Amino acid sequence: MNMKLRQGEAQTTFMFLRCLYMLVFALLLMSCNEAEESNEATKVSTYYDLNGFIEEQIALLSKQKPMVTKTVEKDEESETRNDPAIDWNKELELFKQADINKVALKSSYTVIRPDSLHYEYKLKKGESALVQQLHVTLDRKSGKPSEIKAQLVNQNKLFNSEKWVSMQCVANNGIWRISFYEIKGYQKLSIFSESSYYIKGILR
Repeated sequence: MNMKLRQGEAQTTFMFLRCLYMLVFALLLMSCNEAEESNEATKVSTYYDLNGFIEEQIALLSKQKPMVTKTVEKDEESETRNDPAIDWNKELELFKQADINKVALKSSYTVIRPDSLHYEYKLKKGESALVQQLHVTLDRKSGKPSEIKAQLVNQNKLFNSEKWVSMQCVANNGIWRISFYEIKGYQKLSIFSESSYYIKGILR
């Protein structure tokens, strides 16, 4: 009888924690969406227009529908497959989040220009923002991004995450487009263990 009671209590605790996890995750998604909506109305042109370039790529790739060899790793599980039906708006969402052209961030970053082909932005000490650093390298001939890298960090009492995103771009049949992208990082809720992930896409 006592064993059945303990088993019942364990199941109840597990269900409670599962529901709590789902609730917190939903709240985090809601807060991210709200922040994104508010930022849409407060964009400026202080830094490199990353969002404009990503939006162009989303439109192009949604039309071309290239085959993508995509590798997804989560914790210790891995899967690689060819996918011709990528939702590019969702796939490149983190790259859009790496855009720092917002009024609230107008003076939040140190700008480093070693030459005319490189943009480097680093979050100043004492400033708070999702994007910690952003690097954009331009192609000498076309003037378009050949490589983009960014670090995104989100920390609060309930949730910690760090993401590194990068992409490479080349001319494909005379059209400048993404040839490779990579997303890696981890996320951790305060009452759960850390979960890591890695995503790589190679466009054919």
